[in-house]
Amino acid sequence: KNNMEINSNNLPVGVTAGGVVLRQENGEWLIALEQQIKMSGKGWCLPKGHVEAGEDLEMAAKREIAEEVGVTEFESFEYLIEKQRASLQKHEWKIIHYFLAITKQVELVPQDTDKLHRAQWFKLHAEIPLVFEEQREVIELVKEKYKNSMVYWPYYVFICQSQLTSPNQ
Repeated sequence: KNNMEINSNNLPVGVTAGGVVLRQENGEWLIALEQQIKMSGKGWCLPKGHVEAGEDLEMAAKREIAEEVGVTEFESFEYLIEKQRASLQKHEWKIIHYFLAITKQVELVPQDTDKLHRAQWFKLHAEIPLVFEEQREVIELVKEKYKNSMVYWPYYVFICQSQLTSPNQ
């Protein structure tokens, strides 16, 4: 299934980059999301923004992640997927390059001075109100990638313990 939208209105194209930023806490994956203060109440977003002159995609993604959620220390950083869509105001066609970043950094302090952002850790498997549908698809891809990792170990241990103490044995 092709999830790419088509730029049918021939909008000007903007190339953006950002990422899914994860960290583990108590055996569970958490995801860092941002919200512009002026958009409060409209949901949360993955950190991302325009690639600036002289930047490659990874440099832009790391800068945007630092600006919007404040994460600057990465254990790993890898390319994930490209998505496309119209901007909210429908004045630009966005080609969005998402990276997957793993961090141990706990504190989220957005560094962007132009726009006020709030940042927050959410449980990866929680129902999170997101602004953009394509970001939900990206997060689902990451959930699938990590479904057999430590996220599920407490559940796995519970199942094993249940089977060990089953009255039918």
